[in-house]
Amino acid sequence: MATTTKQTTSNLKDTNSKSPWTDKTSDTLHETVDKVATKASTAEENIRNAASKSADTVSVKKDELQKQLNSSVGRARKAAAENPLATAGIAFAAGLVVSALLSRRS
Repeated sequence: MATTTKQTTSNLKDTNSKSPWTDKTSDTLHETVDKVATKASTAEENIRNAASKSADTVSVKKDELQKQLNSSVGRARKAAAENPLATAGIAFAAGLVVSALLSRRS
């Protein structure tokens, strides 16, 4: 892009040699735009790379948490199946606590 811009600017200089200030300003502006475009491209690439790494990290953490949740649910089901009377007692006690808390609010 920079080469094309410089070539175009050079062609303008040849045809518009009566306005050197305009030519110089045009050259400077083209160079500035090229520099900004390069920096913007680099910044965009850095942001995309960071976003990609973040997405990968979130995906890995999600998978780990899903495995932990499945493991915990499996252990709770196993404990409930091995001790049905204790499970019923805990559920009853939890229901009493919840109903007591809700009745106090009213």
